[in-house]
Amino acid sequence: MNSYSHWLHIIILFLLSLTLGTAFAADPPVLTGSPATVVTSEILEVKIAEVEASADLPETAKTKLTELYRKALSELEATRAGNAAAEAFRAAAVAAPQDTQATRTKYEQAQQTTPEGSLALTADTPLTEFEVLLQKEKADLAAAEANLAGLDQQLENEATRPNAVQQRLTVARQQQEQIAAEIGLPSPPDELPALTEARQWVLATREQALQAEISRLDEELRSQPLRVELLNARQELAAHNARWVRSRVRLLEEAVNQRRQADLTSVQDETEAALREFAGKHPVLVRFARENAQLAEKLTTAARQLELLSARDDEIEELTTRIEQEFKSAREGLQIAGLSQALGQVLQEQRRALPDLRSFRKQIRDREALIAEFGLRRMQHREEYRKLRDLDSYAGEVLTDVEPREVGQISGELQQLLKRRHQLTGKLLALEENVLRELGLAEVHQRHLIEIVKNYDDFLAEHLLWVRTSNLTRLGDFGALPGELARFISPPDWLEVTRLLLYQALRSPIFMLVILDFGILMWKRKWMIAALQATGEKLGKPTTDSFALTARAVVLTLLAAAPWPLLATGAGWQLHHSPQG
Repeated sequence: MNSYSHWLHIIILFLLSLTLGTAFAADPPVLTGSPATVVTSEILEVKIAEVEASADLPETAKTKLTELYRKALSELEATRAGNAAAEAFRAAAVAAPQDTQATRTKYEQAQQTTPEGSLALTADTPLTEFEVLLQKEKADLAAAEANLAGLDQQLENEATRPNAVQQRLTVARQQQEQIAAEIGLPSPPDELPALTEARQWVLATREQALQAEISRLDEELRSQPLRVELLNARQELAAHNARWVRSRVRLLEEAVNQRRQADLTSVQDETEAALREFAGKHPVLVRFARENAQLAEKLTTAARQLELLSARDDEIEELTTRIEQEFKSAREGLQIAGLSQALGQVLQEQRRALPDLRSFRKQIRDREALIAEFGLRRMQHREEYRKLRDLDSYAGEVLTDVEPREVGQISGELQQLLKRRHQLTGKLLALEENVLRELGLAEVHQRHLIEIVKNYDDFLAEHLLWVRTSNLTRLGDFGALPGELARFISPPDWLEVTRLLLYQALRSPIFMLVILDFGILMWKRKWMIAALQATGEKLGKPTTDSFALTARAVVLTLLAAAPWPLLATGAGWQLHHSPQG
């Protein structure tokens, strides 16, 4: 029993020693307001609720406390976002080499196929199938070019990131030092303990957010070479895909045009044969044979219009690509080397070569009128096509004015002509649909071109304001004066100027108005000079002088001097904007 009590005492003492040892070994509780306090969103939400429910705190203190707690919450959210971004950069760096290799493998595999071999089309493929495939390929081309443009923009952004990241890292570390200094400062003696605590929490959470941002920026810099290498591989593959799809589009356009021309030739032959066949027969048959021939002519005209629109759209896309490349090169040149005189002169030449936006806007107005015209035609032909679905009813309406004894003689041939009319109207509807679609695409592409040209022109106007437009004059330049003088007085050049002015005078209402004003002013010039002299005689005399005479003298002087400057300005403006120049 004594032995049992002895061991029981030992066990109790051992357990007490463990409890006391744990109590004395634990960290002391962190004081409220210490910057080492672990602040969480849950704690801050509870604090905000307590402040809003408190009836003892003044309103100014409650407002300030709520503001500080919410600011700390936003800093915690920034910390989470920064840590997540840093982890994403680390994951990207790990995955980038394998993704780059896989992308390059795809590129090598893609080079083994040709656009010609990928088109499984034969001579028996219907024209409608060609057209459907062409529209699909055009949609794929738009997607491929958008993907390529996005990758180009990413690479352009990545080129400027290292410098921006280094600058931000410097600022973030300076802010960390400032926060460390603020944390060590004593709180104002009259400040509420809760405000002191909240202010310290804001500093602590801000420091955490800066540390997360620094970590993110460091990871971005470490991973950038691998990510840029992957972007280059993707850009190379995307450029190949865009070229590949563009080649397929051109092949399909050629195939569609050839098939359409063959189809139109066949239609023309058939309608001409029908005209010969029904010549001299019943007037109703002759009328529908002629109307079918007119539909065939409309088909040919619409096909020609579609071909011209497609060619013009290709020109717009090529011009857009060229100006975008020049715009990109100009931005890169300015970022790398700054604006030198040599670069400025190159950019000046590019600005002079930019297309005239007014001609583009006129083309848009003309295209809108063409869209309205084709839209109206399509409505009419759709209604006709709907009626022709019921050939018996249509033929019955046509034959209402025909003698009953003639109906049986011509009804079979009329059915044949109406059936052909139905086929031709369907072909014309499909072709007009393609024309309207091409007009819509051209509208979008040209508006995009206008936007690119305007942005580039604004960019050049901003950066070329103080750039010298030519080299400094040197002694050797005077040696070129005889040649320049001979060119200035060259008769062929002046004949060309005269031709352009005559061309504009016959086509430009504004220039015609300028010439008319010039003639009137020259005709009245002697009268204006005489009136000016008469007005001058009355000036300076107290009995006759007035402000109205001074104003009249100014107006007469300007009108008498205006004719030649007006003509020179109008002629120069017309020469600059003449489409024949």
